[in-house]
Amino acid sequence: MSKLRPWFWALLIGGACGGKAVVDPPGQGTGGGSGGGSTSSASTSTSTSTSTSTTSGTGGTADPCLVLQENLEQAIGVAQACDPMINAIQCSGDTVIWDLCGCEIVANDMSKDAAAQALQAYEVWEATGCGPWDCESCPPPPDSPWYCDVDFQACTPAYE
Repeated sequence: MSKLRPWFWALLIGGACGGKAVVDPPGQGTGGGSGGGSTSSASTSTSTSTSTSTTSGTGGTADPCLVLQENLEQAIGVAQACDPMINAIQCSGDTVIWDLCGCEIVANDMSKDAAAQALQAYEVWEATGCGPWDCESCPPPPDSPWYCDVDFQACTPAYE
């Protein structure tokens, strides 16, 4: 896992779908002291809530939901990856996967295997009870315009 500051993860997790994040200051929480442990948790503020927490450091264990979430996020990234220099439609909306909120999103039409892996990662994450998150809104549906973004090199909705 990267060595990003706990406040960054709180911002990332809390901002993902309008949820809250609580991060213990260094030296507090289940890891405590010099072991470098930290604890973070996030939950949505509506009637359905999802929590994730991790403990790291010497002897710590990773929360299975966090591991599955990281696998899902990586699979989504691979499935949505595209090359804007290719003269072909890659993000037509014919290939659909689900994001952490359970929203349909577009994957690269030329990456059917990656899309299948993202769908499988989502199903495992959901079946384990880790998601989907209760988000306020979804991106535009796959039948609206999506394109291969030059900066992100990923299928992106064309907001108008």
